[in-house]
Amino acid sequence: MEVDPTRVCEVLLGDVEVLGVEDDAGAPLRVHIRRQAPRPDCDGCGGPLWSDGERQVELVDLPTLGRAVRLVWHML
Repeated sequence: MEVDPTRVCEVLLGDVEVLGVEDDAGAPLRVHIRRQAPRPDCDGCGGPLWSDGERQVELVDLPTLGRAVRLVWHML
């Protein structure tokens, strides 16, 4: 059984880094995550992909402990 909190998040969410959690009363939990793996190469030319900066994408996830959850993906 895994008990390390960081490793538990990795097992539950995949290859991501958990940046933090917003736990405002009456609002959905907002779990901020970022991909840990390096950016993939372009499928067409095999070259590196470029980023125009970080943006956040909010995804609706299954409820946790009776509360709505939003995954806030910090994408580069």
